[in-house]
Amino acid sequence: MSSHNTLAVAAATILLVAVTMGILRRDQSCNAPTRLTQAPKELPQPTKIALDLKAALPEAVTLSSEAGAFNKITESYWARQNREVSPACYVQPRSVEQLQKAMKLLKQEYIDTKHAKGQGNDKGLFVVKGGGASPALGLNNLNSGIVIDLAHFRDITYADDYSHVTVGCGLKWKDLYEDLEPKTLTVAGGRTVPVGVAGLTLQGGMSFYSPVRGFVCSTVTEYNIVLADGSAVVASETSYPDLWRALKGGSNNFGIVTSFTIPCFPSSDMWFTCNYTSGFQAPSLVKAFHDYAREASSGKPAAFDKNATIPITCFGYTSDLGVHATANYLGYTVPPKDKKWPAYWKKSPFGSLWNLWSTAKVQSLLSAVAEQSEPSPPGTYTIFAVTTFKNDLDTLMAAYAAYREASAAGRRVKGMVLSLALQPILPQWYKNGQPNVLGLEKCNEPLVVAEITIKWDKTEHTQLVQSICRQFIERVDKDAEANQTAHPFRFANYCAEWQDPMKGYGEENLQFMRTVSRKYDPEGVFQRACIGGFKLGMDYE
Repeated sequence: MSSHNTLAVAAATILLVAVTMGILRRDQSCNAPTRLTQAPKELPQPTKIALDLKAALPEAVTLSSEAGAFNKITESYWARQNREVSPACYVQPRSVEQLQKAMKLLKQEYIDTKHAKGQGNDKGLFVVKGGGASPALGLNNLNSGIVIDLAHFRDITYADDYSHVTVGCGLKWKDLYEDLEPKTLTVAGGRTVPVGVAGLTLQGGMSFYSPVRGFVCSTVTEYNIVLADGSAVVASETSYPDLWRALKGGSNNFGIVTSFTIPCFPSSDMWFTCNYTSGFQAPSLVKAFHDYAREASSGKPAAFDKNATIPITCFGYTSDLGVHATANYLGYTVPPKDKKWPAYWKKSPFGSLWNLWSTAKVQSLLSAVAEQSEPSPPGTYTIFAVTTFKNDLDTLMAAYAAYREASAAGRRVKGMVLSLALQPILPQWYKNGQPNVLGLEKCNEPLVVAEITIKWDKTEHTQLVQSICRQFIERVDKDAEANQTAHPFRFANYCAEWQDPMKGYGEENLQFMRTVSRKYDPEGVFQRACIGGFKLGMDYE
């Protein structure tokens, strides 16, 4: 390799960190965590309900006073800010029966003490933790509260004909792919290593196979779920069908899902690439993204290809280096025989762009998932938020300008890595699969999901970073309103704690979910006692 090429690859490697931090990890569960640099400053004393749970389930409950085991569980949170929250105890059920017992105790405590719904991370009674990767405060950890940690629900069970697989809610998609690959099977699931089954599936989820199968939530055929009263039921199209539909995007508003049954299908290698370049190429990349979404949704022959994965167009900035870079992820689930660029992507607006470095190759799904995973380790301060607008070039350019403004505002934040990721969701696929509650059933045009992610090093910068993140969303929303391209949909997997994706699903879907909630949880345990997740805005006497 020449010295020129060596320098080019080295530069691209440096820029990779800026671009890929936070991309596509959102729906998720936690990767192998770094250890806590120090124990939480002040652990709360065990509460009465924590002690009651310990007495009832001694092997499943870890109190805050059990420092060694307690801190080990705390280390499983992906974001540093959630590691600094101090619950009263962790409940890690080993079985559905143990979870049922815990739910009955929690419901009785809620009724006895009449806990009100809390808006912050220091109110409410309990939260539910899947993989612990969401950085949003209050979603999966709770100061002085109870954390139900589902880490032990890891079973994988296949139908006799391997047409379906039932997956435990404590698994990551990577775990499932490793089990499926020797069987030459796959499923529609997460696209990066840290992504967990539960969060991605309950909140919507996009996969490499979304152009064929729609949102991940729309592929689930059965849910095993423990309700607020402690009963365990199976929700399907024919059994509890209203609950079955409400769970398709309705988050944890109806109970605790312990497993999901989803279709399997034959797998093969896929073609996948990430194309990196420097920041000067950004305007051309924005236009290519717009033109692709417009053409792919036009209805013209061959304009849409179900084998082409959702493109992810990314812009990244690192304050320590003071540089901007871009990355564009493209995939094709049926690899060309010559193993070169698929004709579809060659002819697309992305095909003519200059790239500093491309990783294009044919590889397994598991390998593509690993490539698309972020290099940023767990244990850092992280925040993200999302908005949606119609596919419009002026609004896309405004979003890019807002990203540049956000980067400039954080240029003195030590260790800051800021990224903007754009993904198109197209009418050709977002209605595929079973009915969900995401609110796109009446939409017939391409939309853009725009997400900002920020990582930083020091707590002294937290308030500034939170302000930068929120101002970015507000600015993009304002520009979209001015351009008449705003859309209410918010992809819950990428939402910050202060966002309200359920409202964006539309009044009809919101009222449907409220009806289902009142039917299966009349006292509102999962609205007021369980504050994690995004709630339905319901009133109770």
